[in-house]
Amino acid sequence: MSDNKKILVIGGGIAGLSAARTALQHGHTVTLIEATDRLGGLLRSIEIDDRAYDIGTFIFTGEHPMLTIWPEVEPLLFRMQRPVRRSRVINKGHYDSFPFSIKNLVKRSSVIDLAKISFGYIGTLSPKQPTDFPTWVASKTGKSFYKITGLKNYVERFFGLPDHQVSMQFARDRLGFVNNLDLKTLAKRKLKGTRDTSSMSYIQAFKILKPEDGFKHVFGTMRSVLEASPNFDLSLNECVEHLTQSPDAFDVKTNKRSERFDQVILAAPAASILNGQYKDDSETAKSFGLISLFVKGNLKRKTDVLLNYSPYGRWKRLVNFTSLYEGQDDAHHFTVEIVAGETPETQDPEIAYADFLSSIAKLSIFEGDVTLMGTQFTPNAYPKLTLDQETLIELQKKKIKDLGISIAGRQGQHRHIGSGKSVATAVQSAQALSKIPE
Repeated sequence: MSDNKKILVIGGGIAGLSAARTALQHGHTVTLIEATDRLGGLLRSIEIDDRAYDIGTFIFTGEHPMLTIWPEVEPLLFRMQRPVRRSRVINKGHYDSFPFSIKNLVKRSSVIDLAKISFGYIGTLSPKQPTDFPTWVASKTGKSFYKITGLKNYVERFFGLPDHQVSMQFARDRLGFVNNLDLKTLAKRKLKGTRDTSSMSYIQAFKILKPEDGFKHVFGTMRSVLEASPNFDLSLNECVEHLTQSPDAFDVKTNKRSERFDQVILAAPAASILNGQYKDDSETAKSFGLISLFVKGNLKRKTDVLLNYSPYGRWKRLVNFTSLYEGQDDAHHFTVEIVAGETPETQDPEIAYADFLSSIAKLSIFEGDVTLMGTQFTPNAYPKLTLDQETLIELQKKKIKDLGISIAGRQGQHRHIGSGKSVATAVQSAQALSKIPE
């Protein structure tokens, strides 16, 4: 074990908390600062009428790194006794498995669409080198598959931009399942007699959900575990104003203190430190916000998670918490997710709700009316991974590394990674600080 170091962790989300615990386990002294008044970052629950509506990851596999780093949390979680049902709505009355089922695609597509998809797949046998996001998908499945299945609609809905402006990093981080849909992979699977594993509507493992009453006890437990150590200090509502690197330390000025640290781990947006170093705000990469609509109603289709691959509406995902927790309510409760843009209109929950109502009327996915129970706007929810941001993101990371700061999690790395990878990168960053140089 290396000598004790005084470490500052910036950001109190799941990545920052996991980095802090790992550093403590390696014998270091840790200070964790969080700019808001709560822990959890993008993982949070909003309580309305004694019911928890969730934002962020709420489904965890048994292999999720969080359960390894935080075994104290596992007893709090809800274990499903069946797989999670995931579906896509493509048009009115047209649903399919998520992400895709080749069997259903053949069954429900017209002869003309199947011919287009087939010819597109033939073109993937000698694909051109991808130059942007659409050509990357086309190199795997062909252009027609991408459009007919609604994946193009989903991608453009996610970014609010034409798909040719989307960075390839998004494909690598979030659309890895497309790699399993290329013709060679499907042919090998057919020859081996393997079932259609491209369909993930029923994930073949029991899932673990956050507690039914929300994340508050999860992060409360994590906080208690950390604060039980005499080498840990937590401060909420604290943010970095300036950071200076010296040969063997960091002098950090916040809105509450000036203090010297041996190492710094960033598990928060880069702007939380770079804006104190560089006057030009444009030096930091941007993120999209998230609008969450909390609604009550009844879906016509029996599903836990419904993704919008249709041409209608801005909403990207609808989560049925009543069905996930096997509730018996007359009306089900949902969180509807909408990626916000950079203009006030695209960040307005009332406008988003009106758009949602218009789209579900066209898609006819609910029986009867829906009721809006509440809304929430979450800033910096999704990294803006567009082509014009790629150079800026790399420049941002270089600046942080040049300062000698370790980067962890989704926010620090400015990547579209899930909570599992966020925790894994945080642990790796903390462990790296304990390695003795050769």
